Amino acid sequence: MFGLLSTAYSKALECLIQKGPRIVTITNRLFWSLFYKAWTKAFTQDQILQAFEKLGIWPPNAEQVLGILWKPALPTTPIRANSAITPLKTPLTCQAIRRAHRAFKLDPNQNRLDKILNANI
Repeated sequence: MFGLLSTAYSKALECLIQKGPRIVTITNRLFWSLFYKAWTKAFTQDQILQAFEKLGIWPPNAEQVLGILWKPALPTTPIRANSAITPLKTPLTCQAIRRAHRAFKLDPNQNRLDKILNANI
């Protein structure tokens, strides 16, 4: 809707510049006359109904409206990296140490514990 308004206003402004004198400033009266023409072209009953239909507001389409708001479901099981493929590194930052602690809680093993202890020393 507002894209149409912007396009219509730009066209009205271009016509004014091409046909009229070179204007440096735009007064409220001049702005309103240009804006009103653009508004009446952009916000017709057909355009408004089409926009409502596209969003699913009218006719009511609950799946379409709520589909915009719903987030995709997150996996219920945590995804774990295979330690054989990705070698463990000693965590150096606070965030990396917290991640290593969480990973150790999920899958405690001596290798992870050694890396955490090396980071804290």
